[in-house]
Formats: sequence, C-alpha cells, structure tokens
Amino acid sequence: MTRANQWLAFSGVLSVGAGFLGGMMFARRRAASCPTKHTAYGNVYYVGDDTYLDGAAVEFLTARADGSISDEGWTVLRFDARLLYIKKFHDGPVFPGQRGAAYVRRRPTTDPSQAKYDKETSAMLGDLGGFHVLEPHRWPSWNVLKEEFRGSPTGGGALSPERRKQ
Repeated sequence: MTRANQWLAFSGVLSVGAGFLGGMMFARRRAASCPTKHTAYGNVYYVGDDTYLDGAAVEFLTARADGSISDEGWTVLRFDARLLYIKKFHDGPVFPGQRGAAYVRRRPTTDPSQAKYDKETSAMLGDLGGFHVLEPHRWPSWNVLKEEFRGSPTGGGALSPERRKQ
C-alpha cells in the first residue's frame, strides 16, 4: 500500500468518525429541544359502544367539514362521502381532559344505505386519533370511567390501560 493510499484510508476513517460524533451531538441537542408529546386539537372519548367528542374536537372538525346541516336535532358534518352526526351531550366537564362541551356521536345504524357512512366516519375518527390530531380515550363502561374520575382530586384520574380494559 503506497503512502497516498494510506492517507486516503486514514482520512476516510477520520471523516466517518467525525461525522458519527457530529451526528450524535446534533441528535442529542435536537432531542433535548423538541417536545416529546404534541398537543392534540381535541379529544375523542369511547365509552362502551358510544363515541363522544369534546368542544375543541368539534370546532376542529367543523372548520374542516365540507358543509353542515341540522337534521332532527343532530348536527351533520359532511366530509366528502362521510357524514358525522353529533349532538350536544353536556355543557359541563364529563370526561378527563375535556375542553368545552361534550358532544355525542350518533350510534351506527342498521340501515344498509347509512352503514357505509358510519364505517367510513369511524375509520376517519380512528385515523385522526392514530395521527394524534385528536387524542383518543377509551373506557369499557361508564362504571370504569366514574371510578377513574373519582380517583383523582382534580376529577381526572389515571387508570392504567390494563384497568380500563376490565
């Protein structure tokens, strides 16, 4: 190996090592300055078979809907081929972390012409929760939710996900 090839090998190894160390320093600095959790625009609450949204989530969805109409007391938000039926459930705090009033989503219907819209809307809400645009919260029943709500001095306890599944 000639002297030129030795210098080439040495400088290549030195360059790779310096790049690795620089990348490690940059990654640590970036991790320290970036928040680990992004704040969601609103909350989606699943209690048993029912779906609830807080006021912040409804404002977010209303602003992005293609249109809205009222139908027998329900507000219908239209998103392309998806229809989201919501109705005000309660003005006060019902769920932990709730912002604004609570809204209930209409239960899926058995009518075949409407069932397609309900499945697509459920998938849309699931995707928004998966991307942390809306923060999903799940409880198997109202009893578990009441137990969790009572368990904290601020009204919003923190049961483990395993306990929520019981």
